[in-house]
Amino acid sequence: MITINNLNYKKGRKQILKNINLKIEDNTFNIIVGDNGCGKTTLLKIIARAINKKKVENTFKDMFFMCDHFVLPKNKYVKDFLYNAFNYFRCSIDIDNMIYELEIPNKKIKELSKGNYKKVAFILSLLSGADLLLYDEILDGLDPEIVKKVIKYLRESNKTIIVVTHFIKSFRYLKYNLIKMKEGRIIEE
Repeated sequence: MITINNLNYKKGRKQILKNINLKIEDNTFNIIVGDNGCGKTTLLKIIARAINKKKVENTFKDMFFMCDHFVLPKNKYVKDFLYNAFNYFRCSIDIDNMIYELEIPNKKIKELSKGNYKKVAFILSLLSGADLLLYDEILDGLDPEIVKKVIKYLRESNKTIIVVTHFIKSFRYLKYNLIKMKEGRIIEE
């Protein structure tokens, strides 16, 4: 579970987050929405411990944070990289089927489009076995058919998930908690 009490965050003179109070239950799907610059990504970074703040209690042992600038090894081929991760994490995911369904070519990672790069990072997040998955704009740059498949995998993952997105309609068939932000505040939960 994640509990945040009276969280404020400033960067320089700019107040980014203002009096944030939030509770994320285990095994829930949570979506954070709001206009650009309202603090969504900053809040996600604080939850992921990429920004250290003491007002956040996070009981999850393992987290996977997929941010917009997620780094993968450039010179590895997709299948080699994912099979190495599969062997490291010892999970039961059918990698070949995911690569096929998500239409990822077996190229060097540095040769992938932004969408395919994101799909490889997404598969890695599921392979990781983390009990908390955090995604910043996971659907950005993906074709509509691939979006449906990514959402299907998320729905089947049975993890606690927090997604920052502008594409709320894509999640309409899921049961989720909606967290609306505006100007650094949570205005609706």
